[in-house]
Amino acid sequence: MLANEIAMGELFNFDDLKPTKRVGQFTMNCPFCISVKGTPDTKRKLGINTVIGKYNCFRCGTHGSISDLSELNFFTESKTPQPIVDKLRSRLNKSKDRITNSIELVNEVNLDKCAWKLTKEKTPFAYSYIKSRGFSDDEIEKYNLYVGHSFFDGEKLISTWSGRILFPVYYRGQLEGFIGRSINGAEPKYLNTQLSRSTLVYNLESVHGQAVVCEGIISSIAASRHIQVPCVGTFGKHITDFQLDRIRAVAGEVFFALDGDVDEAMLSDIYSRALSRGFVVWHVPLPNDKDPDDLGSDFVTYFNMAKRVYRARKNNLG
Repeated sequence: MLANEIAMGELFNFDDLKPTKRVGQFTMNCPFCISVKGTPDTKRKLGINTVIGKYNCFRCGTHGSISDLSELNFFTESKTPQPIVDKLRSRLNKSKDRITNSIELVNEVNLDKCAWKLTKEKTPFAYSYIKSRGFSDDEIEKYNLYVGHSFFDGEKLISTWSGRILFPVYYRGQLEGFIGRSINGAEPKYLNTQLSRSTLVYNLESVHGQAVVCEGIISSIAASRHIQVPCVGTFGKHITDFQLDRIRAVAGEVFFALDGDVDEAMLSDIYSRALSRGFVVWHVPLPNDKDPDDLGSDFVTYFNMAKRVYRARKNNLG
């Protein structure tokens, strides 16, 4: 069920919105769970991302798009009371201000300015950490890893990337951004140079015809150690249409090796959207609470258990 089938003003209690640590993102108790799952959401599983204009429930899988609130198209048919419209617009505008500040902080920074190449001699702590995660020297070189450091921008000290291993993300040979993974306990664990990871696909440059889709960077690298099919990372369970389109441009066959705890409704939605794009879709059945990095060489066993996903009648998956 899509949220735009229901009058939004009647559905959402905007007073329940709470900001997260991520710019422009909010959570609230999902109003759809009661009808989809049979029980109400009490753990704030509905995420609202005002940066990319999307919302998604990580419990029942309901998702939709946020229209341009400045034109009020979003509320025309639902006749949402003006005070509620004004309240949400105010919150979104505050998010935009925070986004603008973040752009100044991260998007105008390049790798050469904020990081060193990860080497045993130059960055021993980061080198020790990445080796403990199973990386070889060849992989450190292959994936072009960096380590962030503080630097001055005029008289302003910028420490955004300090204490993070940086994973560059390329698209058609061009550096599109990078993801910083904290190695000193700093939050958030992952930080990216773009406002949203929803447009990025890690290691897409290696794909030609087939791809294994994993949730994270390290999972995709771990999986690629044990199989010959190129592995990519989508930075989370919620794979966007934009990411699917990018993968489709270079691959016609995909093996989804998402973490074992992925919700069935979300998985069904991902597969449906992939099938509608003409992908040959395979499901790799990973065990609960396990990802390719956890499994190590045992990932091969589960990869060999992959099952073809077919589109059944009435657009159901079977």
